[in-house]
Amino acid sequence: YSAGAHDTAVLVTSPLAQGLFSAAVVMSHTWLVQPSAVVTNTMQVAVRYLNCDTASDVVACLRSKTAAQVVAVPGNGASNLAADPSCASIGCRFNLASVDGHVLPKTPRQTVREGNHNKVPMLVGSTAREWTTTYYILGQNIVSDTDYQSILFKTFPTAVANVVYSLYPPSSYTAGYYSAPASAYIIAMGDIYHHCPARNMLNEIGARQTQPLWQYAWAHGPNPPLYAGHMTDFPYIFLTYAPGSLSSSEQTLSNNMSEAWLRFIANHDPWSATLDWPAYQPATYNFRFWETPELLGNNNSVVQARWRHSQCDLLEQNGFDWEVFP
Repeated sequence: YSAGAHDTAVLVTSPLAQGLFSAAVVMSHTWLVQPSAVVTNTMQVAVRYLNCDTASDVVACLRSKTAAQVVAVPGNGASNLAADPSCASIGCRFNLASVDGHVLPKTPRQTVREGNHNKVPMLVGSTAREWTTTYYILGQNIVSDTDYQSILFKTFPTAVANVVYSLYPPSSYTAGYYSAPASAYIIAMGDIYHHCPARNMLNEIGARQTQPLWQYAWAHGPNPPLYAGHMTDFPYIFLTYAPGSLSSSEQTLSNNMSEAWLRFIANHDPWSATLDWPAYQPATYNFRFWETPELLGNNNSVVQARWRHSQCDLLEQNGFDWEVFP
C-alpha cells in the first residue's frame, strides 16, 4: 500500500526479483520513478548538506553519518526545503525509486515494453479521493486561487503547473467542506499521482502478459475531511475497524473486500460466485467499484466505463506520460 505499493510495482519490473513472488497487489501507488535531473540534484544537495562534497572518499563520508543527520537533509520527509534553495528550483525527492542501473536498469515501463518484467497476476487500485488524506495530514490550507496556483508551482515545473491549473480550474468546482480551489487541487493530485498512472500501468502490463489483472476503486467515504481518501479502505480490507463502528451495509462491504483480497492471495483470482469481478481489459476497462450495496445499487454492477479516463486523456494530450514523475 502507498510507498509499499510503489516498491511492489518496481519489483514487478526489476530483474533482481525474478521468480521471487507469484502475484502482486499494488494499492494506491504505481511505478512512477524520479526524473534523472531530480535524482542528480537530490544527490548533490545531500552530499553538500552532509559536508561530504570535499571529502576524498564521498561514500565513506556519507556512511559515517548518523540517521538523525541523514533525516535532516533538505527535502527528506517533512524537513524544510528552504534550507537549500536548489531544492526549490529543481526539486529534492527521496520517496520514489530511480533508475539506478541495478535494481532498475531501465524505467519500469521500458522494461515492460521489452517484455522483461515479472509476469504475474496483479490486483491494482486506488481510492476515489486519494489526496484528501495528504491534504489533511500535511495541514495544507488552500482557500484562494492564489493559494492553489502557489502550491502547483511549488510542486511542478512552471509549464506543468500551468497545464494542471488549466485542466483543473477552481471555477469547475463547488465549495463545500473544502474550498473550490482546494477541491480542484485534491482531484488533480489524485489523477496525477494515482488514477492515471494506474491506468497506464495496467494497459502497458496487460498488453504484454497473459496473466490476468484486476482493478478496483474504493469509493466509500461519507465523512469529511477524508471522504474516500488515501488509506480509508484499510479498516475494511484488513478488518481493523472498531467493533460496532460499521453499519450493516458497511460490514457487508468490509466482508466482501477482505474475502476478495484473501481469494486473490490464495488463488490469484478475487472472483467468487457471489461477487463478480471481471479481469481488467484495456478495451473495456472493467474494474470493481467498492461502495456499500445500497449506494452502489447492484452489488454485481462492477463495470464503471472509463472512470476518470477523460481527465487522464486530457493530461496525456498535454504531455503527461506516466513514466517518470512530472
